[in-house]
Amino acid sequence: MRDYTPRYLVGALCLASVFVACSMPRMMGSKEFSPAADRAAGRPLHRTETIGEALSSQGSTALAAIEATQPDRHLIKDARITLEVVSAKEASAQIITKARETGGYAADVREVTDALGGISITLQVRVPADRFEETMQYLDGLGRVQERHVSSEDVTEEFVDTQARVRNFKRTEERLLEHLERTAKLEDILSVERELARVRGEVERLEGRLRFLSHRVAFSTITASLREKAKARPVVPPESFSTLGVATSAVRSLVTFARAIWIVVIWLGVWAVVWIPLVYVAYRLVRSEGRRAGGNKTPRSATETDVSPPS
Repeated sequence: MRDYTPRYLVGALCLASVFVACSMPRMMGSKEFSPAADRAAGRPLHRTETIGEALSSQGSTALAAIEATQPDRHLIKDARITLEVVSAKEASAQIITKARETGGYAADVREVTDALGGISITLQVRVPADRFEETMQYLDGLGRVQERHVSSEDVTEEFVDTQARVRNFKRTEERLLEHLERTAKLEDILSVERELARVRGEVERLEGRLRFLSHRVAFSTITASLREKAKARPVVPPESFSTLGVATSAVRSLVTFARAIWIVVIWLGVWAVVWIPLVYVAYRLVRSEGRRAGGNKTPRSATETDVSPPS
């Protein structure tokens, strides 16, 4: 009789494998193997999921910390604009009014009138930084823009550094005050007071710098140059001949010449005490030299007769 036991065992194992393979998809899709269900039910998570979520949480925390410590940008905005307008005075008044409406003010105004009566005005206004673009757009509508330049200076590093230095100096001041309360020697007291005066001076200087930077950041500077359009002017006719004009010019020249002569006479009269003695001494010297030269000549004998040469 044959033994069919090995065959039965093999068939049983094959049927068990097929059954397990068919039931696995249902088990994976059920709530028992769902990580979301496990989290909702409070069951422990798999190790892989726990590590991933932990890394994600740490990354979000680090990013939030960096964003919290990242300072705001401190920018000083400046702009220069040149406009060609119909009336410089009217445009200047409109710009000043606009600056005051935004909460700013006019810092400087300069007006120049040329030989032909044309007016040019250069004014500087300061407006709040959040109204800077609005004010620039308003200026663009006042006339034809000939030149426009906008710049910004980032002073964040200086601002943050100055704030840190102020905090450090204030902490130093607190330590010095504590040391001053504990010490009893006159020499130590004087030394601490000198150091306190120096530290407080540095704090005041740095706080003044912070106030200046804060004001420059809060208010942007706009410099506007206003030039009037060229206007049609009448042609000036050439000058015509005028007898009266020529006579007037001649009289003025004569008066000028007489005035110059009179000035020379006055100078000579005032300086006469100097030049008259000099002229007199020179005259005496020349005269004495002339006499000396005449005395050296040999006089002709009165008895000498002229003898005619023989013919």
